[in-house]
Amino acid sequence: MDALAKAIHDALAPHLQRIETKLEAVEARIASHVPRRPVTDVTKRRHKEVVAALGSRCPCCGVSEVLDATGVVQRAEYDHFYSRERRDFAETWLICVPCHRDMSDRVRYTAAFQAYQQRAVQIEAGQISLFDS
Repeated sequence: MDALAKAIHDALAPHLQRIETKLEAVEARIASHVPRRPVTDVTKRRHKEVVAALGSRCPCCGVSEVLDATGVVQRAEYDHFYSRERRDFAETWLICVPCHRDMSDRVRYTAAFQAYQQRAVQIEAGQISLFDS
C-alpha cells in the first residue's frame, strides 16, 4: 500500500468502524422487532358491539364518535394496549385516532383502558346497558 492509500485508509478507518457499529445496532433492532399482529375479526366484532353499547363514542376520551349509525368504524383504530403481538379482546380496544396517536399520559390511558375492559365484561354479561353506563 502506498503512502497516500495508507493515509486515506487511516483517516477513514475510525469513521467506517462507527458506521459499521451503528449498522449492526440497527440490524439487531430490526431482527428483534416484534411485528404487529392484526386484531382478529372476532375481537373487532366484540369491540364494535361494546363500543356501540357505550354510545359509539371513543372509550378513551368519550368525545369522538368511533362508529357510525350502521356500526362502521370511522376515524378510529384498534389499539394493542399492552404489546404489538397481543391481540386478544382483553388486550386491545377501539379508540379514536387522536387518542391512539397521543398515548403520552400513560396513567390516564391505563385508567380509561381498564374502565373500558370492566364495562365490556359487564355489558357482555348483560349486567349493564347504555343507560346504566
